[in-house]
Amino acid sequence: MGNQAGHLALLMLTAIMLLGTVSCGDEPGGKRHGRIDNTTSPADTTHRNDTTASDTTRQQPVDTIHTDTTSTHPATFTITVTAPRPYGYMGQTMQLSAATSTAATVAWRSTRTAAAWVDANGRVTFNNAINDDSTLIIATAAGVSDTVRLACRCWAVAAWDGRTWTRPAYVTLHPSDTIVLTIVDSHGEAIDDADLNAAACQWTPSCYSADVTSLLSPVAATSQTRERRWVLSADAVPGTLITFMARLGDAASAITCTVAR
Repeated sequence: MGNQAGHLALLMLTAIMLLGTVSCGDEPGGKRHGRIDNTTSPADTTHRNDTTASDTTRQQPVDTIHTDTTSTHPATFTITVTAPRPYGYMGQTMQLSAATSTAATVAWRSTRTAAAWVDANGRVTFNNAINDDSTLIIATAAGVSDTVRLACRCWAVAAWDGRTWTRPAYVTLHPSDTIVLTIVDSHGEAIDDADLNAAACQWTPSCYSADVTSLLSPVAATSQTRERRWVLSADAVPGTLITFMARLGDAASAITCTVAR
């Protein structure tokens, strides 16, 4: 009996100790502290603060199209064509120039080769017998072109009749007469133009029925070098035809004279 009472007392003491341990973990109001876990949680790399660490998975790609750099862009290629004047007379030549921003081979072409054509070096030859102002000379290099418009002016041989310059089909001469010739523009005006010196024309008298050197005697040029003068022989046979041709480059014009009967 005594042993049973001893065991009972020991059991009661154990129960009281257990109850005390549990109640010490409680807070007033019935709250309990959670279990403290000393293990370290894994790092959260997906929600890391962007201000404290670099997030390589969220960096933006480099914008190579709109990036403002300090490098300079290549300069635009330019070509500029210049001419000494905006016109030329048939048979004349004119040298054009083409200035390019960088060294380049220049190709030349004309839109009206019947009026004026241009060679590979930009030299224009006017070869039309009528006035034309619609010829374009185009220079191209590196896919870029520039254009200059040139007018072709015609000219013709004319004779002085004592009052004005005329271009009749025939000029009548008498033995011992003096014939005065020059070249005139399309309006019949003598060309007093430094760009076309009539003295540069090559004059060639010709006669099919007689020796022209025995028919004509050239007169020395006056101060008006654009004029040409010849004296008809006193022995010229009536009905003789004499042609006076002026040539400038590939262009030519002529007038025919007949000896009066």
